[in-house]
Amino acid sequence: MGKLHDLVGRNNAVDIRLGANGRYRVEHVVRGNTNAEILEAMEHEPDQLLERLRVAREAAISSGVLPIRDAQRLMPHLEGSLRQTTYLQT
Repeated sequence: MGKLHDLVGRNNAVDIRLGANGRYRVEHVVRGNTNAEILEAMEHEPDQLLERLRVAREAAISSGVLPIRDAQRLMPHLEGSLRQTTYLQT
């Protein structure tokens, strides 16, 4: 599993070169793993998980357990979470 043993994977990183004049430049950017990528590495299918959550959301709305207002925010939040890196973001 390499760096995935802790389920957080690789974080964002940059290589920066400092010049003699004190200026710097970004040499290389490495994008960290997203939550979806980690799920896929663990043999889960993020799209299938989202679909199951959509079905469960509709059932919760129908049974009155989940207010529509909350349901409208739920899926965009979950989809956005899958696109984020595994590290905490501010």
